[in-house]
Amino acid sequence: MAFYEQFHRYGLAQPLCSPITAETEIQAMDIARYNKNIFSSFFPYFKTVDSPANQAFIEAYKKRFRSDTISSVMQNTYNSIYLLSDALKKTRRLTIDSIRRELNSAAFDSPQGYIRFDENNHHLWQCARIGHVTEQGEFEIVWESKP
Repeated sequence: MAFYEQFHRYGLAQPLCSPITAETEIQAMDIARYNKNIFSSFFPYFKTVDSPANQAFIEAYKKRFRSDTISSVMQNTYNSIYLLSDALKKTRRLTIDSIRRELNSAAFDSPQGYIRFDENNHHLWQCARIGHVTEQGEFEIVWESKP
């Protein structure tokens, strides 16, 4: 937040694209003052993803935690727990190798969209997105990669 305050104090007007600014930071700052021309590009999830899976996730999150602020980190934690739980249910033995084998074929329609594990490098395939901060303190998705 200090960076955005200094940027504003010096009257700089060019757009900013931060790879680490999330909904939690946007909600913590004075939105009316500091949200001009702020973009974020790192996260595959913004609360404004328009999908039935995301709407269900938001409603469940609000009910459980009584908060409207949801960030990519929070949603990715959900994904990780979901994928691990699913792998644990499918495995016959609780070993690293058996869990890893189950994760190799893991995929699901998460709140951010369809994600899947890469069988070779064990990384997730997911969409990339760029969001622009709105006056409401949320990200409007202005670009996204193909799933």
